[in-house]
Amino acid sequence: MNTENTESIENAESTIPQESTISQESFAPPPESSAPLSIAPKSVAEPEEKEGSPWAFALIPVLLTAIGVAAYIFFYPKPDKTEEPPPPIVAQPESPPPALSDLAVPEEKPENLVPVKASPALKLSNDEVKQLSADAVSSNEAAEKHYLRGDYANALTWYLRARTDSERLEAYFQDANGGDHETTIAVRKNLGAIYNNLGEVYRNQKQYGEAMKWLNKSLALREKTLGTDHPETGTTYNNIALVYDGQGKYAKALEWYRKDLAIAEKTLGEHPDTATTYNNIGMAYLNQGSGVNALEWFRKALAIQEKALGKDDPDTATTYNNIGKAYSTRGDYANALPEYLKAYRILREKLGEGNPHTKAARSNLAYAYGKMTNTKPFAEWLGESIL
Repeated sequence: MNTENTESIENAESTIPQESTISQESFAPPPESSAPLSIAPKSVAEPEEKEGSPWAFALIPVLLTAIGVAAYIFFYPKPDKTEEPPPPIVAQPESPPPALSDLAVPEEKPENLVPVKASPALKLSNDEVKQLSADAVSSNEAAEKHYLRGDYANALTWYLRARTDSERLEAYFQDANGGDHETTIAVRKNLGAIYNNLGEVYRNQKQYGEAMKWLNKSLALREKTLGTDHPETGTTYNNIALVYDGQGKYAKALEWYRKDLAIAEKTLGEHPDTATTYNNIGMAYLNQGSGVNALEWFRKALAIQEKALGKDDPDTATTYNNIGKAYSTRGDYANALPEYLKAYRILREKLGEGNPHTKAARSNLAYAYGKMTNTKPFAEWLGESIL
């Protein structure tokens, strides 16, 4: 199934969340340099010349020689025995904030970066930022695995960890580069996806208030970073509609589904995500009691899914299930049964017997079978039918 927008079996179902790889690269600071030190030489004192009697003039050369030797001995400076002076202290240049290279952020030279401000969020080394990025990715991947198994409690735990790490990264790059910098925007896009997926987990747990809180946070980020006509923004419109659908507010759900549909048909055309929206619109009509309208939208979805995904994909199975329910609500169990059976076979093979969607399909199949005249117990008939 697809993360961000799949619809639920029986009602509407969410899509499976997509992974960001964040990685980080750091810039090396320029090499340090220092100027050599020089020591000024000391001066040497000159001896004074004295006058004397004529007989002394003959001794002048001798005296001069003696004076010169004495001057050399007593006045010539001896070398100092002090330690060499310490090298000058050179200020360490600040390392610029790392870039998220996987998100196609152009490399910048250090001198062109916005100066880093003092902030609690910025008390992170480049290695710490790299570790946060790696942790966010691994937490998101773990959450997705639990989500696919229908283990929403553990999915929630891992998504919340990914959210905490991603929010710290967003604060770091916001202060380092500003809100309009490409790296900051890239981090916010990933954060918008995590908020969306948190909303989906809460919706599947029927905690609609919490689901709407996180979906609205996702929507605010996505409309700001991606725009109101981007497919990922449409995904959040779809998931908000699913919350209204789960609350029984079908008119409100249809309003949001159509906002998503306008984006999907314009930007994607005949795409599996467009089929998901068709499916969810069909579910809203079905829940309103309009089975005829529901079947029309389900068949539009199925035409795209069988072509784009194949007949054994879990999303295609969801539509088989929904077509079965459209027949079942009209009391047409003979037509509902084969649709439910196709859905169950696919979901059992792809997702496992313990998955909530597989269980729902089996329950629907048992219900339709029980409404018909049969000579075999359901378990026996099912065992023969799925061979």
